[in-house]
Amino acid sequence: MPIRPTRSSLLAFALALSPFIANAQLPTLDPAFGSNGVLQVPLAPGLQNAGPGWSGDLVSLSSGAYLALGTAHYWDGFGITAEGVAQKFDACGNPDPSFGVNGLKQYNGGGSWRVMPTHGAELANGSLLLVGTTSTGWGAVSQNRHTTMRVLADGTLDDTYGDAGFIRHDAPDGVSSTYGRDMITLPNGRFLAAAVRSSNANGGSSGLALYGYLPNGEPDLGFGTGGSVQVPKPEFAYMIRTHLVGDTMILVAYGRRFVNTVRMEISAFDLDGDVLTTFGSSGAVLDTTDFFGDNGTINDFQSAVDGEGRLTILGVNAEAEIQLIRFLPNGTRDVSYGANGRVLVQHLGTNIMPTAGQLKVLANGDLLALAHAGTPGNSPTTQWARLTSEGQVLANAIDPWLSYGFQQASAVVELEAGRWLVNAASVFPSGLSIRRFSADAVVLPSISSSGSSLVSTGTGPDFQWYLDGNMINGATSSTFVPASNGSYTVQMTDALGCSVLSEPFQLLNVGVQALDPAAAIVVAGPDAYGMLTVRGEGTITYELLDARGQRLKTGNMASGFGQITMNELASGTYLLVLHAANGRQVFRFFAE
Repeated sequence: MPIRPTRSSLLAFALALSPFIANAQLPTLDPAFGSNGVLQVPLAPGLQNAGPGWSGDLVSLSSGAYLALGTAHYWDGFGITAEGVAQKFDACGNPDPSFGVNGLKQYNGGGSWRVMPTHGAELANGSLLLVGTTSTGWGAVSQNRHTTMRVLADGTLDDTYGDAGFIRHDAPDGVSSTYGRDMITLPNGRFLAAAVRSSNANGGSSGLALYGYLPNGEPDLGFGTGGSVQVPKPEFAYMIRTHLVGDTMILVAYGRRFVNTVRMEISAFDLDGDVLTTFGSSGAVLDTTDFFGDNGTINDFQSAVDGEGRLTILGVNAEAEIQLIRFLPNGTRDVSYGANGRVLVQHLGTNIMPTAGQLKVLANGDLLALAHAGTPGNSPTTQWARLTSEGQVLANAIDPWLSYGFQQASAVVELEAGRWLVNAASVFPSGLSIRRFSADAVVLPSISSSGSSLVSTGTGPDFQWYLDGNMINGATSSTFVPASNGSYTVQMTDALGCSVLSEPFQLLNVGVQALDPAAAIVVAGPDAYGMLTVRGEGTITYELLDARGQRLKTGNMASGFGQITMNELASGTYLLVLHAANGRQVFRFFAE
C-alpha cells in the first residue's frame, strides 16, 4: 500500500485574552492509521443521488475497537431520506469484518422512517444502544421522534427490542417533535439520553427532555415520571449536552434563543431525574452571554466537564470570535478563568462563520477545541485550539489540508497523549471520514544504505527486518548489517500496535567479486543532458534497476566508451549493475 508522507508540521501561534505560553505544533495526520491517516467510510453501494452525510459519536468498546456513528443522506425520488451509519474498526483503522459488511452497517427505520443516530454506548452483553432521531413525512406533516436502537454485536438490529429494534418516544402533547441529541452512562450501569422538544423548525414553544434507560437498554420507568423528565422552556435551541459530575449530579447544558442569538442555560439533576435545587437558582443557571445562533444548524455550542467538575462551554460570538466560558460545580461563573470566566480565541478562517465542532478535556487537563471554519473560496476547514486548564492558549492554528471535506468534526477520542481519533462527515465522497492525528509528526519506514549497514527511518518504537519476505530473527533495531543480497523490507510498529511495511530495498553488492583494477569500470553522470557515461575494457553487459529492484532496461556496451540515456526516468534513486568478464560492479545514482 503506497503511503504518502505527512507534511511538515506548522508552528501554531497563540491569540487570546490569556497570556502566550509557547508555540505548539499543529496536529498532523498519522499515516500509520487507515490509508494515509484516514478511514474513509463511503455510503453503502446502491444508494443513488447521495448527499452530504452527518457524523456523530465515536464509541470506545471494551474489546479495544471503536464504533463511529453517522447518517447517510440521499434523494429517493420523493424527498431527502436518511439511513443510520455505523462503522466498527480498530485503533489502526482496520474495519471489523465480523460487524456488518467489512465493518459497515446501515440502518433504515422500516416503512418511511429515516434514521439519524447521534450517540451510542456498549451494553454489558456486548450489544450496542444507539440514540438519535427517526423521522417520517415532510414539512408540516413530518414526525420526528427521539429514538433508541439496540444493535447486536454483529451489527444487526435486535428485533426483540421495542418495535423491530426501535423505541420511539412521543412528546407529552403527542404532536411536538423530539430530537435525540446526547447520551451518557451513569455509574449504576444505567443510561441517560437527552432530547430537544420542538413544535417548529425555529425551536419555539419547546423544551428539553431526559430519558432513563436500564443497563440492558430498556426504558427505566423509575427515572423521573414514567421514565422521562420533561422541562418546558420557551425559545429552545437545537443543541443539548449532558455531563456526569462526581457520580451524583447530572449537568444538562442547552441553548435558549433570544432573537438571533443563543444564551446558555444549565440545569442540574440527581441520578433519578429530580432537580437539584442547590445548583444555581432552584436548579438552573441562565447565563447572559450571547452566542451566535444560526437557525439552520444544531451546532450552537459544545461543552466538557473537567476532573474538578467545572463545566466549560465552547461557542462563537457575533464577532466570529471563538469563546469559552467556564462554570464552577455550583453553577457560578469561574471568574479566575480568563476575563470574568471567559476566554476568547481568534477565529483564523474567513468567509464562513465558525461553529463549535468539539471540546475535549485531555488526560493532562488541557482542552482541545475544534471549530468548523472556512478559508478564502469557502473551503471547509477545521481550526484547532489547545488551551491549558486555566485558559492559556498553547496553540491556535488552521489548515485546510488537514480537514478537506469535513462538514463538522463531531467527536474526539484521546488514544494516548498527543494522539487523537476524530470523527467527521465528508462530502467528496459522501460518508464518514475518521482520522487519526498526532501532535508530533509520524515518520514512516524507508530503507537506505550507509556503509555496510541498512538504515530505516521511522518513529517506531519497534522495528522488524525481512529478507525476501522472511522475518530475520533478532533484527529488531532501526539499523541492520546484511550478510546476503536480496529484497529487504522493514516493518515499523507504533505504540498503539499499528504496523507499516516499508517499500522493498534491493541489495546487490554483498559478496560481489572485485574487478581487476587494471580493467576498472568508471561511471559518470547523468550529465545535464540525462546521459550516463561508462568507460571500461572488454564487453560490458548492463542492467538498470529502480529502487525496488525492478529491471527497467538491459543492454551491451563495447569496450572503451559508451552512453546510456536516462531522460525518460522519473526523479529518484536507481541502480546500474555492470557485468564484465572479470566480475560485477554496482553503481547507485540519483536522477533529477
